[in-house]
Amino acid sequence: MCAAHSVGLRAPALLLKTLYYSRYGDIVVHPKTRVTGGRWLSVLGKLTVGKSFRVLIHPADKTIVDLHGTLCTRGDVLIGKGCRIWVGDGAQCVLEDCFLSANALAIIRHGLTIGAGSAISWDCRFLDDDWHSLDYPGKRVKPMQITIGKRVWMGSNVSVLKGVTVGDGCVVAAGSVLTGSCPANCLIGGNPARVLKQNVRWGDGKVEPSPGSLIEASAAAVMASV
Repeated sequence: MCAAHSVGLRAPALLLKTLYYSRYGDIVVHPKTRVTGGRWLSVLGKLTVGKSFRVLIHPADKTIVDLHGTLCTRGDVLIGKGCRIWVGDGAQCVLEDCFLSANALAIIRHGLTIGAGSAISWDCRFLDDDWHSLDYPGKRVKPMQITIGKRVWMGSNVSVLKGVTVGDGCVVAAGSVLTGSCPANCLIGGNPARVLKQNVRWGDGKVEPSPGSLIEASAAAVMASV
């Protein structure tokens, strides 16, 4: 568990930058970035928010982090330009030494954990709640939190839904929709996603792969699923 203010930097209530980057202790805020609810932010290491990638974003894209629950970052964490992160009241989001590329979306009402060394490509979505009730005979109640393991490589435009756990070392093909959990070191792809290959390895462990390497990985994962 990572309680707000238990470790790291106690951030001001509002972090805002519109022209050049600003530094608040170990937090670097890039242009067109707004972070609200800074009292719910706990940083142990370095947090960079709103970093731009020339080939992936429009200069007008805004980065928004809206905290009503806890956001804990550990190690070197980068949140790319255009990302939208909302953490609801009582929820907890834990990011450990990981990288979120441009325009990722996380709407967290219960919990999200992304493990160390993971690389999340652009336009990925994390949704841990349906926001509407759906009842039917025999419906099973399962945990709502999303857990992404260590060194997971997620291609572009992936949707991760409530209750999903992705094991360490997995590669997720671009465009996949994850509705169920998967074991470690697998190639996952499809809608709904399924295990395509086992005992896979990827990359060299860099936390921040280049935009070009993310594109190559997404394409390779898609081809492997055909």
